[in-house]
Amino acid sequence: MLNHYLTLYFPEMERYLHSTRAEWFCRLLLKFPTPTSILRYKKATFVKRAWDIVGRKVCKQRFLEEVYEIAAHSIGLPVALKGLGITTFKLQLPRYLELSIQRNELEKMAESMLSQRTDYQRLRTLPGVGPIISLIKLLC
Repeated sequence: MLNHYLTLYFPEMERYLHSTRAEWFCRLLLKFPTPTSILRYKKATFVKRAWDIVGRKVCKQRFLEEVYEIAAHSIGLPVALKGLGITTFKLQLPRYLELSIQRNELEKMAESMLSQRTDYQRLRTLPGVGPIISLIKLLC
């Protein structure tokens, strides 16, 4: 997704992908995959259409207005929204989104299975160690 699509069509959006669990990011790109898909609306209209997609964010209004401004100055390739490139990009996004959702489900299962174990609790005190990593370490 990052190497073949985002880099070509909307490279400035990469700065908002902070984790592999960015479900809001995938949903936003499904609705607005290119700068053109954003700029076809006035700024206020784009903010209104994207409001529920990006989830709970501090300063959501400012964030969406910033995305609009970034789209206005994007160096992404100008491609047709109905073109083959965007169609294939939109085929990959749901797969990425589904993997993110599955990872969250696995994390919840690991948490419920291991939450009472002392060694699990100790592992969780380490920075960057989440339920999935702890599960893998406990199984090895």
